[in-house]
Amino acid sequence: MSSTDIREALHSVGESTPVPVVDRLALQRKVAQERRAQRARWAGTATLAVAASVALVAVVGVPFTGGAATGPAAGERTVETTVPPAGRAAVLAMPVYYLLDGQLHALDPDGQDSDLGVVAEEIIGSTYEGVYVVDTESTVQRLDARPGDEGPEGRWTFRPGEAQVAGPVQSARLSADGRWLGWIDLEGRLVVRDLLADRTAGPRPLPVNSYLADLAQGTGAALVSQDGDLVLKGVDGEVPVPTAGDGYGWESSARADRVAVVDRDAITRVYDVATGAAVLVDEVPGSGHLSPYGDALVSVHAVRGSAEALIWRQGEEPEALPVPGRVVDVAWADDDTALVVSSVDGSTVVHACDVADRPCTLLPIGGDGLTLAH
Repeated sequence: MSSTDIREALHSVGESTPVPVVDRLALQRKVAQERRAQRARWAGTATLAVAASVALVAVVGVPFTGGAATGPAAGERTVETTVPPAGRAAVLAMPVYYLLDGQLHALDPDGQDSDLGVVAEEIIGSTYEGVYVVDTESTVQRLDARPGDEGPEGRWTFRPGEAQVAGPVQSARLSADGRWLGWIDLEGRLVVRDLLADRTAGPRPLPVNSYLADLAQGTGAALVSQDGDLVLKGVDGEVPVPTAGDGYGWESSARADRVAVVDRDAITRVYDVATGAAVLVDEVPGSGHLSPYGDALVSVHAVRGSAEALIWRQGEEPEALPVPGRVVDVAWADDDTALVVSSVDGSTVVHACDVADRPCTLLPIGGDGLTLAH
């Protein structure tokens, strides 16, 4: 058979073979899931993550099985911490949200753990007033939180709210102050909604393979990873933000005029973008996240065969938080309280640490397969 005969035969087979219709929504969800998994793998490489089932997106919690102590594992530290009184989550000023086998839960300041009845893929942000998640259909859902008739000491309740996001999304974020909600839709367009002013900017076309890493507190500027380039997009223009090596900046955070980039060389670089250019402020060891208003940064730092949690403030040397075991991940409960996930005697525990006075309190939260949110 000649080459011409072969080509004609292949064309004939191709024309007679039905091609299945692509489920675009399912494909987009798969892409989003793979991106989240890749972000977790990168963060794990940079910070010696030892519990692959724990993925932090900055609010709290993970498995605590208790039992008799058997002594610290190699490379782990033994540190005295405070256990909260029964029925209280002690230092929490607002609920901490987490996923347990995909089910959304809330640990409120009274120590009550509530199953909120929502199956979700990711928590994209929370405030005192509630939480936003992306569900398994890639749509954004909102739940409103209410402390009850007696104020913060009363019984917390959680009810569905209106997310004001039309259709499924590729990625989404809520700014740390809760004012701006942003997302990239299935057409690859960026939309940012000012929830306070009830105003929407966009949709704005983006390059292929774009991902919304964060929305800046105070400004609503979108920190977008554009196929390898990290860019802060605000009303006054765009600010390119450097990334080291082949890093994409997916785990980066933005607060007002400050951006923290988690690079693949196990360093978090903090930039000032107030002048319209990214000016390096400092380099912090490990994988870090800015506090809700950008005054501090907490990071996981691999050291001496283990890993510790560091607190950084501009002009100060990073200081280790007094948390036992090998630190796995870090997050923020609020601007004054860092959350530290660590492995102790084979159990994964969560502590809430006051960043001013440095005491750390064990939180009453547990269960295999917990997923949290920055």
